[in-house]
Amino acid sequence: MKLEVAENKFRRITEKTSDIICQHIIDGVLYYVSKSSREILGYEPSEMINKIGLDFIHIDDFSVLKNACREFIKTAKNIPVTYRFRKKNNSYVWLETTSRNIINQDNVIIGIQTSSRDVIERIKREQELKMALANENEFNDNKFKFCP
Repeated sequence: MKLEVAENKFRRITEKTSDIICQHIIDGVLYYVSKSSREILGYEPSEMINKIGLDFIHIDDFSVLKNACREFIKTAKNIPVTYRFRKKNNSYVWLETTSRNIINQDNVIIGIQTSSRDVIERIKREQELKMALANENEFNDNKFKFCP
């Protein structure tokens, strides 16, 4: 009965959050995906079940994310990782994901729970800031060329 209550509570929480909550078997296969996947990714949760999460990762970000997964499995340190994820329409969205272990009653890790959020606005601001800084540096370099 306690397990059923806990599962119902978990479902109510995950259905109300804007983050994408996923649960993965240790090998990366998804067995739970929250409804927010519709809005952020364009996928119905059922379309992602039994898929491997890494199959959706942008090729340029694949090794970074795979290394982060390996490190998490070894250390259980929850370090946010930012990467591009393929949406249903084949465009990419920038996500930031944090992870935690799912442990059974025998204290054995049986899976991983992730929480992912769309961070495209933050990425755009960071890119704009880099461009502004590069423009300022270029301006300063050119200014000194003309000053005696």
